[in-house]
Amino acid sequence: MLFFFNFIAWLIQWSLALALFLIVIVLSGYYVYNHTLKGERYVVVPKITDMHVMDAQIKLFDVGLELGPYSPVPHETIPKYHVISQRPEAGKVVRSGRKVYPTVSAGPPMNKVLDLRGKTLEEAQKIIETDGTFRIGNIARLKYNAPPETVISQDPAPNTHSPPGTLINILVSKGETVETIIMPNIIGKTVKEAEEILNQFELKLVPYIVEMPDAPPDVVLEQNPPPDTPVSKGQTVIYTVKASGSASLPDARYQAEIVYVVEDDWATKEVRVELIDRNGNREVIWSKPRMYDTLSQLRYVKGTPINIKVTYIGKARVEIYIDNLLTASYEVEGGNPPKLTTN
Repeated sequence: MLFFFNFIAWLIQWSLALALFLIVIVLSGYYVYNHTLKGERYVVVPKITDMHVMDAQIKLFDVGLELGPYSPVPHETIPKYHVISQRPEAGKVVRSGRKVYPTVSAGPPMNKVLDLRGKTLEEAQKIIETDGTFRIGNIARLKYNAPPETVISQDPAPNTHSPPGTLINILVSKGETVETIIMPNIIGKTVKEAEEILNQFELKLVPYIVEMPDAPPDVVLEQNPPPDTPVSKGQTVIYTVKASGSASLPDARYQAEIVYVVEDDWATKEVRVELIDRNGNREVIWSKPRMYDTLSQLRYVKGTPINIKVTYIGKARVEIYIDNLLTASYEVEGGNPPKLTTN
C-alpha cells in the first residue's frame, strides 16, 4: 500500500513538472513569434523617393524601419545620393524593424571627353556645339610650333570621362612667330578715323552699340583691348559707340534683355536658353537642370521670370526650352526691343 501512495506522489510531481515545462515552452514560443518573427507592430512605409539618403534614413528610423543596403546607379536628372525608387513601396503596411531597400542616384552618367587636339579653334567649337554634351570653356593662346589657331592641349584630357555640361578648356597655338604691336588709343576718334588708324595694323574692328543720350554720335567711347597694351595682327578690337545711323558700322554688336515669366513651378523642370546668330549658329547661353532640393522648390515658383542678357551682331533669335519643348522665341535686331514670335 505504501508503494502505491509513493508511486501516486511521484506521478503527481512529474506531471506538475511536465506541465510547467510545457507552459514555459509555449510562452517562449509565443514571445519569439511575436517579438522576433512577427514584429512588435505594424507601420506604414513612408515615401522616401527624391530624398537624400541621409534624410531617408532618418525618416525611416522615425517610424521604426531601417534603410537597407544600396548600390548607386547613374541618373540623368535626379541629383547624386537621392533616392530614385524604393522597395517596399510607400504606403505598404509592414512589421516594424523591416529594411526598406532604395535605388540611389549616382548623378548623371559620365561621358567620354571629345578629342579636340589638332583641330582648328573653329572646328573644335563646331564639334562641341554639334555634340551637345560638353561646353566650351576658357581659351588660352601660346607660342608653339603648330599652325596658328590650332588646338594643342585641352582640359579635361581627351578620352577621359566627365559629366555632361563639363567645360572643356582649350590651349591654342599662336604659331612660332607672332608679331605684336602696342594698341593705339582710338577713344575720342570718329569711327572713320579709328578704322584708318587700325587698318594699317590689320586689326579687326567690331562696334558695340550703346544708347547714351549725352554722348557724341559715331565717336569711339571705349575700347577693348585698352590703349598701350600688346596686341597681335588680326586681333579683334571692340569699341563702344553711339550710332547715328549715317555711318556704316559692319558687324555692330548689340545687347538685348529677354524677360520670360514661367507659368508653372519649374524647380524640377529642365530649362535652357539658346541664341541663334545671324548665320544660324546655335549656342546654349543659359541652362538649369532639374532640381529637387527645398531651396530650389522655393526659388523657381510660378511667376518667377527667366532674365537673360544677350549680345549679338546684327540680328539673332533667342529660344527658350522647358523640358526640351520650345516655349518662347524672340527676335532681336539692330538694338531694337526683343520681339516675341512664339508663345
